[in-house]
Amino acid sequence: MSISTVGSCEGVRCGGEKRCVLDAELGAHCVRCGACNVAGAPVCAVDGRTYAGACALRKAACERGKALPLAYKGSCMANATCARIRCGAGQRCVSGGASGARCVSCGACGGGGARRALCGSDARTYASWCRLQRAACHAGTVVDPLHPGPCKGNKNITDNSVTDEKNAEDTDTSRVL
Repeated sequence: MSISTVGSCEGVRCGGEKRCVLDAELGAHCVRCGACNVAGAPVCAVDGRTYAGACALRKAACERGKALPLAYKGSCMANATCARIRCGAGQRCVSGGASGARCVSCGACGGGGARRALCGSDARTYASWCRLQRAACHAGTVVDPLHPGPCKGNKNITDNSVTDEKNAEDTDTSRVL
């Protein structure tokens, strides 16, 4: 597989029955969209739609060409709130997004795996998808990836602090999350 740009499947050629799909960190991968033989327990995705199990959710993500994270287990609820959603161990419910609320992981980010800087919907740059999810967990509100790479002239998120990028008109500041 050749990747022309991060954040896009443009120029990516996948062989056979594979298609290009962007993962949660907006990296391009060639995958085979499999069929689901059996419906599972319903799940609500971050797009606010209910899918007939985890397999159906993965298939929908594959067909749309972009990661489709799980918001919470069970059918999507109209006007979902954190008071109505149960999250798993190590997760916290955060408000916002098309699903109304979603469960995000709050645990430590390991050193392994791919890491791609992402610009979040809060106009802050995150070192990885995991760091973006942790920030959402701590803030209690949804943070979605907007595009790969740093946000232009906005805040960078590191392990324990928030710092502004140096800009001609900005000065560096820090605060603990």
